[in-house]
Parts: sequence; C-alpha cells; structure tokens
Amino acid sequence: MHPAAQGSGLSTLLLADARARTQAAGRPWLKLDTAANRPALRALYERAGFVPCGEREVFGFRVVLFRQPTGAGA
Repeated sequence: MHPAAQGSGLSTLLLADARARTQAAGRPWLKLDTAANRPALRALYERAGFVPCGEREVFGFRVVLFRQPTGAGA
C-alpha cells in the first residue's frame, strides 16, 4: 500500500472484496500469507477476521499463512 493511502481503509475494502469474490466462486476459504516480520500487516489481517494457520519458508523468507472462512457451502 502506498504510504499516502495508509490509514484510508482501502486495505480493508480490498480484503472485503476479495472475500466476497471468493465466496461467490463457491470457495470455503480465503487464504493469504505475509512475511513473518511484518507485525502491522499481520495485525491488519487479524482485524479483518483472518486466522493464522501455519508458517513456512518461501524463497528463503519466513511467512505466516492466514485463512478466513467465506461462508460458501455452509
């Protein structure tokens, strides 16, 4: 996110749109990952309802895996 847009709520809107599109596609989970050393970004995802569900190494970087149920197929 460009620094000028930080705090504007745009990230929250984008995550909500991704969840709605994932749900409309019939997928039960929206999944994402982020670098483990990005606490502010991790907090944003958790505030948006994502739950950490694991960690792994990707190209030498430690990442945290997140998922959020979409309600599709429930």
